[in-house]
Amino acid sequence: MKESFWVVVVVSGLLGVGCAGRAYTPSGNALADVADAKLNPRVRIEAIPAAVRQSDGNESLMSATYLALDKIAWDPMEHPSLRSGAIRALFEAGGDTTLRAKDTARRLLPKERSREVVLTICEAASAGGWHEFEGAILRSYVRPVKGVEDKDRAERAALARLRPGMEVPRIAFDVFASGTVTEERLDAWDVVHRFDPTGTARRAWLTGFSREGDEIIAAMDAARRDLRAMPRSSKEVQWLLTIRQDPKSGSWWREATQAAALVPAGETLELRHAESLRWASRNQPAWLSKTRSDLIEELRGRLRGREFFSRTVETQDRRPRDRLEQIEPRLAWGDVLQALVLDSVIRSPGVPDALLRQAELDRKDSTTEYGGVIEAVGTAVKVVLHMPRPSERAGDSTFVASPEMIAASTYSLAHFHFHAQNWRQQEYAGPSPQDLEYAARYGRACVVLTAVREGELGVDYYQPEGVVVDLGTIRSGGN
Repeated sequence: MKESFWVVVVVSGLLGVGCAGRAYTPSGNALADVADAKLNPRVRIEAIPAAVRQSDGNESLMSATYLALDKIAWDPMEHPSLRSGAIRALFEAGGDTTLRAKDTARRLLPKERSREVVLTICEAASAGGWHEFEGAILRSYVRPVKGVEDKDRAERAALARLRPGMEVPRIAFDVFASGTVTEERLDAWDVVHRFDPTGTARRAWLTGFSREGDEIIAAMDAARRDLRAMPRSSKEVQWLLTIRQDPKSGSWWREATQAAALVPAGETLELRHAESLRWASRNQPAWLSKTRSDLIEELRGRLRGREFFSRTVETQDRRPRDRLEQIEPRLAWGDVLQALVLDSVIRSPGVPDALLRQAELDRKDSTTEYGGVIEAVGTAVKVVLHMPRPSERAGDSTFVASPEMIAASTYSLAHFHFHAQNWRQQEYAGPSPQDLEYAARYGRACVVLTAVREGELGVDYYQPEGVVVDLGTIRSGGN
């Protein structure tokens, strides 16, 4: 459904509503009608142009009129059609009034909930050739809208009008590459990712591109050059910047770079692979020179004879396939290495018992799911719990990563959480759709540990592209 048509339907429905038995007649004080919250929105909308006309030539009345319109325009509690009428009047006022309205619209558009208001701002920006709105429009566009197809989005239509003949992903890339507002650049990167999930186009556009003194572009260049990786999501860009800005990251970066140089030529890596590469260089250096087929055989041999549990709570078409033979074609070289590394560290001496103790804590707490990060510290492995803040606890079937956990996971191997409401959660084995969305948003390697019987956890590795690898079970006192 096209949004312009949708808005017409809403407005038409509104204008057909009576006003508590009253028809609109000018009261002689149109500004009072505009500001009167007790009146039907139709009356107040029709009073807007009259209020503007009545204020013409009277500076103090004009100031009061536009102040009232400004209050209505940005108040989410007001009716969307009334807000849209006020916004249009502010845009048409000229002078400082219009400049202030444009500044406010650009600032608030990314979080605007009313689709009618979004359409009003987008139509004005595109009709006026307001290119400074491109970043804000992209920030709004990155949010999904239920019931509106991507091709019919108001933001997409506005971008096409602002940049005739240019495709949306290229517009978004230009905003990312040349913009000055960090939030707009990061959301623009997510829009590019929507159209270019493999990163092929972005790699081509970034090749040879330079912007002197720009920290984000410099970090991208370093990741492509040294780690053979390029962030896909905005969260990954932020992750990369955290590493590059950390004065203590030098030795980690050198080790990861040296490990990446040993990977067979032609293999593309991801930022989430870097710590697994570093771990392998220290503990399993032979893996780094193996072909993808060799790594698959290594993983297949490790999985042979283990017990597996499939997730069954979703409908059949939403259940991710998780057996190696089912998802092998979707695993890149780095993904197979990562699965091998995580399988090794989770089965290290003492780690299964540590995880089972944490699962028991989770089982006793019905306010949240527990989770944390898996770290390699020298030759040791640590599984570190990070409890959600009290305000972030969304119930016994949801894990929320705290800001502290994200900050602590800069150099971690993976994020993990439990499905352990009780000791027999077999039907919940593996990541939920929300868990897969989490991996995609943060760009991280993730592990979910499901209680399948007392003293035993099912282990599933999953990654941003929705690929899941069932690594079998671990148990108390063993691996």
